[in-house]
Amino acid sequence: MAVSLLVCLGAASLGCSAADERVQGEEDVQSSGDALSIPAPYLDCPSAVLDAANLVTLYVSPAGNDSNSGTSTASPLASLAGAQSKIVIPMTKDYRIYVRGGTYHGHATRWWKTNANRRIHILAFPGETPIFDGNLSGETKSRRARFFDLDPVTGSPVTNITLSGLSVRNYVHHGIRLGTTKGVPNTCNRILGNQVDNIGDAWGECHDVGSGNVINATGCVGLPNPTNNADIAAGDLSCECAPGTCLCKGYGALDLVSSSKNVLSRNVSRDLINHADTRGLIHGVYAAHASTDNLIQENYIRNCRGTPIKFRDASSNNHVIANYVESSGEGYFLTDSDQSGSYSTNVEVRDNVFTFGYMSQASGLGLAQHASSFSIAPSQSGGTLFQPNQPTQEDVTAIAVGDIDGDGNNETFVALHYPGLDFTKVVYTDGVNKTLSRVAYTSTFFKVTAMAVGNFDGTGPAEVVTAFYNSDSEETQVHRGILTDGSYALVGGGKLLDTSGSSGWKVTALAAGQFSGSVPKLYTAASVAGTTQIHRGNGVTIQSGSSSPGVADGTIVYSSSSWTVPAMTTGKIDSSGTLKLITAFHWIGSGSPKNRIYLGDGSAGSGATGTVIFDDPSWQVRALATGKLDGSATRLISAFDAGGTGKVYLSDASAQALGTSLYSNSTWSINAVAVGNLDGAGTGDEVITAFDHSSATQVHAGDGTTSATNVGEYYRWPLADPLP
Repeated sequence: MAVSLLVCLGAASLGCSAADERVQGEEDVQSSGDALSIPAPYLDCPSAVLDAANLVTLYVSPAGNDSNSGTSTASPLASLAGAQSKIVIPMTKDYRIYVRGGTYHGHATRWWKTNANRRIHILAFPGETPIFDGNLSGETKSRRARFFDLDPVTGSPVTNITLSGLSVRNYVHHGIRLGTTKGVPNTCNRILGNQVDNIGDAWGECHDVGSGNVINATGCVGLPNPTNNADIAAGDLSCECAPGTCLCKGYGALDLVSSSKNVLSRNVSRDLINHADTRGLIHGVYAAHASTDNLIQENYIRNCRGTPIKFRDASSNNHVIANYVESSGEGYFLTDSDQSGSYSTNVEVRDNVFTFGYMSQASGLGLAQHASSFSIAPSQSGGTLFQPNQPTQEDVTAIAVGDIDGDGNNETFVALHYPGLDFTKVVYTDGVNKTLSRVAYTSTFFKVTAMAVGNFDGTGPAEVVTAFYNSDSEETQVHRGILTDGSYALVGGGKLLDTSGSSGWKVTALAAGQFSGSVPKLYTAASVAGTTQIHRGNGVTIQSGSSSPGVADGTIVYSSSSWTVPAMTTGKIDSSGTLKLITAFHWIGSGSPKNRIYLGDGSAGSGATGTVIFDDPSWQVRALATGKLDGSATRLISAFDAGGTGKVYLSDASAQALGTSLYSNSTWSINAVAVGNLDGAGTGDEVITAFDHSSATQVHAGDGTTSATNVGEYYRWPLADPLP
């Protein structure tokens, strides 16, 4: 396996970007489900690659029927249970089960058909998202215990199942469980790229089958037991009552019971919540009863009330690598327990990012309970970053959008700064799932002031160039990012600038523009020794001594001591059809205030000023971005602070900034905007905007032609508590 170390740069340590260990072929299995090879120490598992010569493909659809053949999109099945019924035992073929997009209400699957020498892949149909919702149609509270239970046959431990690309929500006990009985092993499975939301008793209510009584987490004792135990035993309802017991409580998004040598990677688990009396029982990943040698890698867990990752009863030799956990846990991020007499040992923990506890957990969160179970790499040597304290304020300082891995899908980067903690992290989407589930940068010294995306070297995919600032040392650094084994780090591709002191640079804006030649140039706006300057650079060359052609090749596009530059972008937005450098200026000289937006040609001397497309004494420009919002002509998106009212506008056909109003609100201010094809569909771009209000942050996407928010929410802080 390729292993990279974290990179720490800068006089005060610029910060670390998690480098990590990859599952070979993982990218392929997420897109097609057909290619995956398990790296050491999992090489004794059989191959996960489907046998094309002996392959049966089945289709499941919300519009299907389990009496259909299921062998074509025209004759789909209705459920995974229906698909399992089509598998012939003994298995002599591999099975690929494509699940079409749409919502499947109330499905609960017990899967038992497996074969050590054959493979079963349960996959989202390419380009579609199937949603398994535990709520019955028309209900808002779940009565389903779990979505998927792998129930291995005793004596057949190698189960070899893949689940990928599924969305699971609103189940009480758990989302996906590998194994149902302690001591009955299952091995060599892959849970990849799934999304599991709303697990726990906060999202459900248990009904007594016999009398119809509602049984909640605190009201089980003394109520009559169900009379229809056949339904209960089959997992039909979430309240599994036996004489004297009631289990209406949540346990985890991904549960392992005597389950080993599995790969759990790039899954998203959010809002895993039990009521107060069972709050510690819910987890993002829960490995119990000798679940060993599992790779738990690059998963995202958010808003989990219990310990986000838990081990129990000799679940040893597991590997917790490059996961991102936030706003989770009321005591620890990692725990181990020995209810059956044996603690786990040798659990490797490295390259993870753990930030903030659950909800109002302000401080005192620990990294690991029973720490001797874990082998935790220290953060200063390339290990786990641990930020336990709850922030009181969060600011979005920059947003960037671009296809940085060359897969045709745009990733979205959002820089978050926490002033009270002096902490910064940059998170990003994977280009398919629109959740900010990955981490490109963390630091307790440097905050991000600007980002720009461009293919500056003309080879491979685009790169992110980022400006960082340390207020304590007045140090500015500009770095080129790097893609390593499928993950992006904002530092590591080359340091273009390192300057400090009162005469140093303070970068306020970055932009990429291909005004001539075959590659774009980097434009950097900065305060340099008290003078605002815009420099042109190649975006590639590493600083050497006082020479920094990566940001300043000798071409000064603009210089003034009377104006600052709060925002800058490029685009072909006017009738000339030529690329323009679009620059926002704010007057800091004597006399009345002024705010302007200019179109310039990007050349030396006066390349930032030319045609004025906005001029107002009180509306300060907060952000600029360009894109083909309607799929044809490139337009400008401008965000303003209009005397305390946040406003977003789309430019008109004549390139005037105040064309169509997309947003106006006197409560929320605007911190950053970016434009790109966020949904991967059609030809039109969307706009993504960061909003701030009274120590609250939200990031929304909009179509950019009628609204800045109508596509949906990407992110919010603080989280809303679903419990009364």
